Amino acid sequence: MTEFKIKSIAKVLSPYKTKFGVPRQSGLVRSDNTVLIFDQSIDMSAFEKLEIGNFIWVVFIFDQCHGQAKLQVRPPRLGGNQKIGVYATRSPFRPNNIGLSLGRVLQLSQNNSEIHMTLEGLDLADGTPVIDIKPYHPKYDKAWDDSEYWFGDAEVQSLPVEFDKDCKVSEKEEKFIKDVLSGDPRPAYHDDDNRIYTIELLNYEIDFQVLSSIVKVIKIKNLK
Repeated sequence: MTEFKIKSIAKVLSPYKTKFGVPRQSGLVRSDNTVLIFDQSIDMSAFEKLEIGNFIWVVFIFDQCHGQAKLQVRPPRLGGNQKIGVYATRSPFRPNNIGLSLGRVLQLSQNNSEIHMTLEGLDLADGTPVIDIKPYHPKYDKAWDDSEYWFGDAEVQSLPVEFDKDCKVSEKEEKFIKDVLSGDPRPAYHDDDNRIYTIELLNYEIDFQVLSSIVKVIKIKNLK
């Protein structure tokens, strides 16, 4: 098979510090404000006609899954207990660990010799290498006919989130944390009310439980 060399054009500065907690699809959390920091070889001429508010596809590498390719995977939507073919899923554990995420451009700025692009709605972990961006076409990026898929039309659940009285963060940070945890980031096969999970978001280490379908934030530790 032919091999190609691909270099990253940008790195991701994301509030998702590990892959645990990254939304299962783009667009589910829009309060993230992820930043792409472009390589210094790229200047502003490359972004001519790209406007604030435009949607773009971000093509990236699942670098945390390198060397872990699988031909069959266990999708969370099937409870994590049933295997299906990897090419029927968006699993990161692929023969080529390439991913695709849709985001909306909020800001584009020059910071010394670097170009920073802020987007909402991306599902990318901090440090993810980006290999390309492409404009979303509102007409041609939509399917031209209906088709049935194994995952159906079910939407990701949204659980209420409650903070312990001792868990204090800013209003903006609280909204983001709630947006992430409401999607229940636990592995699909976990259903243990006594289990405490730890997630790293922003500059915090956050402990939470899911009790009677309510996410309870029980501890927040500042990692700064």
